[in-house]
Amino acid sequence: MPKKNRQTKIIIVGAGIAGLAACTRLIEHGFDAMILEARNRAGGRILIDHTMGTPLGLGASWIHGADANPITLLAKEFKANMVAVEPTKFTIFDRDGHAIPRYDIDRFNAKFEIILKKAKEFALASKTDISLSAALSGFIKPESLSPLEQDLLKSKITFFEGYIGGNYEYLSARHWDQEEAWPGKNCFLTSTYQPILEGLLKNCPVQLNSQVREINTRENDVELVTKNSIFQADAVIVTIPLGVLKKNSITFNPPLPDDKQKAIQHLGMGIFNITAIKFPTAFWPKEPPALFFTQFDDLSIPVFLNLYHFNHQPIIVGYSGGERARRLERLPDAELIEKTMNNFKTAFGPQLPEPEAYLNTRWSIDPFSYGSYSHIPVGATGNDYNVMANPASDRLFFAGEATHSKYPSTTHGAYLSGIREAERIIKLFS
Repeated sequence: MPKKNRQTKIIIVGAGIAGLAACTRLIEHGFDAMILEARNRAGGRILIDHTMGTPLGLGASWIHGADANPITLLAKEFKANMVAVEPTKFTIFDRDGHAIPRYDIDRFNAKFEIILKKAKEFALASKTDISLSAALSGFIKPESLSPLEQDLLKSKITFFEGYIGGNYEYLSARHWDQEEAWPGKNCFLTSTYQPILEGLLKNCPVQLNSQVREINTRENDVELVTKNSIFQADAVIVTIPLGVLKKNSITFNPPLPDDKQKAIQHLGMGIFNITAIKFPTAFWPKEPPALFFTQFDDLSIPVFLNLYHFNHQPIIVGYSGGERARRLERLPDAELIEKTMNNFKTAFGPQLPEPEAYLNTRWSIDPFSYGSYSHIPVGATGNDYNVMANPASDRLFFAGEATHSKYPSTTHGAYLSGIREAERIIKLFS
């Protein structure tokens, strides 16, 4: 067991919320902790932009389940603004561009939940894992549905693409819903995560533009190699995203254990992109917080968050996930915005104002994330998250959303994983 006669030095790789959580907790317990961050900013997959005159979250923007959630506690501590959002207030447009009545949506949702339960039971009884698409196909046939039900089914699939970050053709029917729901309503951070980031960064030393390329675990310490420097630490916490681990962007000496390497390959890295468009005035209705368009084609942004509803800004924020998002990434910005405007003209009429500004994210090609968050494809299980969380040695530890089996793909899962590894080190080195 490691023992120290001087102040123990811990280096954390990555200044996302997992890394900041770990660093904060270690410093509170008297450790000499610092973060090496490859980007020129902290936050990781929390990305905030100010170019449209108001803060915009271009990465994590929500608290999923706000009751006593650790992110809710941070939001209150650092005075971030959040608004509870009721999914029942969303407007879903059918293939003709008409808003679907709420009772039709509720009735279909109840029917779909029953089908989803049957599909999972079927998958669990199968000899081998199958995709969610394959499991559902035995219980729901699009051609047997009414046009309205087909549109609502399309909106459900679109929701899966975004929420999970991967197409349901690839998701494990047995394990796709691994994440446990935190109690409470989902809240949108109208202030973005910026106050929380600033609060956590106050006591965390972060060295930016320091991409770790090599981690050498030795008997008495760990050596980290960047382009321009070499660092030594008593222990290291790696918090880089699953997508970066999949790309082998860091060389580990000795190599990571076989089971961890397999878990890295088993789990999927999803994609969830954001397109923000600012107009001189809002031409869409103020009241619905979000709008789903089923009449748009499969190479279009299907879901839009209505910032005018939250803060009176004439900004609409488009969400796309899964393979749809991956295909949309290949379009030049101007082409994607032109296509979106043509869709808006179909929905709201031809006389629309031109955009004043726009932004597009491309998370799957970001070299410091290669995606948005993890999911469980066919052949993987929730145990892969547990393997991801295992230390590689008593000096090399791992945190991040892809290491939390109860709350993967969430900021609260990432935050709790950073606390978990800090506590593990505190216990080990005390």
